[in-house]
Amino acid sequence: VEVLRDITHMKQLHIKMLQQNEKLQSDLNIARKLQCSLLPKELPKDKIDFAFLYRPCETLGGDFLDIFEIDSNHIGIYVADVSGHGVSASMLTIFLRSSIDKKNLSPAKVLEKLYRDFNNQDFATDLYITVFYAVINLKNGEMVYSNAGHNVSPIVFNKDRFEVLRVPGIPISNWVESAKYTDMSTSLQKGDRLFLYTDGIIELKNKSNEQFGEERLLKILLDDPSIPSIVLNRMVESAYDFADIEDNSSIADDITIALLEIK
Repeated sequence: VEVLRDITHMKQLHIKMLQQNEKLQSDLNIARKLQCSLLPKELPKDKIDFAFLYRPCETLGGDFLDIFEIDSNHIGIYVADVSGHGVSASMLTIFLRSSIDKKNLSPAKVLEKLYRDFNNQDFATDLYITVFYAVINLKNGEMVYSNAGHNVSPIVFNKDRFEVLRVPGIPISNWVESAKYTDMSTSLQKGDRLFLYTDGIIELKNKSNEQFGEERLLKILLDDPSIPSIVLNRMVESAYDFADIEDNSSIADDITIALLEIK
């Protein structure tokens, strides 16, 4: 009788665990839909052509990007990488999107405010966000940009131009009391392309433990004149083939890539 009671109790616990797992997975799927709903929407296609690919390594991702209209002449664009993965990282991406000042035309000032807002929260010291943020003036082609520790610098290029957008800056964190960021600028002409990414794609490894790397990524980027969406799809396909990956469940880090072309 005692054995029968133990087995019955174990079965009840097992059923309860399955129900809890199903509820957790349902909650995660809802959170994933929410996070994906915050990704970029369509912009006026008469001024730019923009495409992105977002592939989280778990149900919820720690990468994020956005592009938005500031006013009739300016657009803001940023790419970010949050420490870690999963629920805590995804919550930081939501904090990032809600805290970005979408009116200020100085990326450095935006990052400084974001740093202050971050420090007003009770985040753990091992949590941080790297962000590259730029404001593009569609009327005169000037792009002003700043960087909060994003370690893969965006690139501006066309058939006659190649410029890596390097600028130092501490990640959004609570490591120091305050942080200062620097505005840099460059000019964009018709046909120029801006490529933004996180390190997930270049760190994919093949069976020989060799990384996909920046050289392979740049070769595809610079040699393919197709529209941005096609270029990005070919880039990911090439990286997955290199690493012998069939789907997103096999990647070790989030993959986020974006390509903007000035029309």
